[in-house]
Amino acid sequence: MTIPSSAVPNVNQIQVAVNGVSVPFTTGTTTGGFWVFFTFHFSTVHITITFAQAPLVLTSFTINPQPVFQNQTRTLTATYTGGTAPFTCVFNFGDSSPTATIMTSAQSCSVTHTYNVTFVIPSQKVILPPTNFTATVRITDSNPSDLATGSLVVHVHPEPLFQRQALSWKHNLAFPTDQSFVAAVQNPSQIDLLVRVHMVFLAPDSSIDVFNSPAFAIPSGKTLCNTGSSRCFGPMSFSYPPKDGLGTYVFSAFVQYGVDTNNDGILQDSELLGTAIDFSGSFIWF
Repeated sequence: MTIPSSAVPNVNQIQVAVNGVSVPFTTGTTTGGFWVFFTFHFSTVHITITFAQAPLVLTSFTINPQPVFQNQTRTLTATYTGGTAPFTCVFNFGDSSPTATIMTSAQSCSVTHTYNVTFVIPSQKVILPPTNFTATVRITDSNPSDLATGSLVVHVHPEPLFQRQALSWKHNLAFPTDQSFVAAVQNPSQIDLLVRVHMVFLAPDSSIDVFNSPAFAIPSGKTLCNTGSSRCFGPMSFSYPPKDGLGTYVFSAFVQYGVDTNNDGILQDSELLGTAIDFSGSFIWF
């Protein structure tokens, strides 16, 4: 019987012969091995052969979702073939933060990381390049001599932010008048974005209401504001409908942003890439 030396056997490469005579056979797999079954001269022979495991090879190393923005959590994933479990993956993020070690029996390993980068934004009309980091992964298995490594360059972009005037609104208004908000948001990144203002309201009866403004498109390097001027374009305004109950409403507001992947002008939750700095305030319906 002749068995090829390849790590993963191919049935077309196996030949079975007894006393120089080829005989038909069937094959199959078993735990840690490979069997060949054939019948010759009314006698049944069943042989189990263990083959060398395929070499450990890294097939991909990615970070998602893309693009990557400052202060936002992303997932790094390494996938690989071959080797013998258990596997140990050591991730180095390239930003001087501690490495992360993941142990698994699967053919992939993942870890989350946040690139906490500070950008200096000098004006409302600026486009800042990303800060780049080289992330690496080192994968070993139960055999000390098996090793697979990989690297990728992570481009970390500045996120959009509320400008100086942030949010403006009426602090006292007669019920049931809509509360109108106006905002100014700057996009210093190299990426055209959709943004919305995500708000969480605490009503006088202690109930919680979550509200999202419509989406607004902000091209790279632009600032969106209410009235429009030489420094910004607009308007960026939206209304919050009245709720049952008079009294003080306290809110937190966040800039959420993403890329309009389906070009519908709506910032879907599936398109979100991050949530920027928050802003707090209150008003009274009387």
